Amino acid sequence: MSRAYPHTVTVWRRDGEDGERRAVWARRVLRGVRWIEARAKSSGIEDSVRDEARLLVPRGTGGCGTSWEPRKGDRAMLGASSSPGPEPQALAVESVEPVRRGRAVDHYEATAR
Repeated sequence: MSRAYPHTVTVWRRDGEDGERRAVWARRVLRGVRWIEARAKSSGIEDSVRDEARLLVPRGTGGCGTSWEPRKGDRAMLGASSSPGPEPQALAVESVEPVRRGRAVDHYEATAR
């Protein structure tokens, strides 16, 4: 892993439902990404603090010679997990943007809350 992308992150993607209408999740552990945590404070009638993270995923991350990109609706958490479904502390990916260097995608930036 490089200094620019020193983290391991587990991402779950909903992959349908089982016969009892429970969500089925596909889990992927990504090494060589960057996880930047923040605490976001929303103002309004009730002030609340919630966890937020930016996830930087270099193009080509995913192992086995395949590229993997985050999607809106994925669940993500810092560290490696063997849980078949999202852990309680996993954050929901709300937005994903490809970042280009010239014409090619260099990495993906995702925001999770």
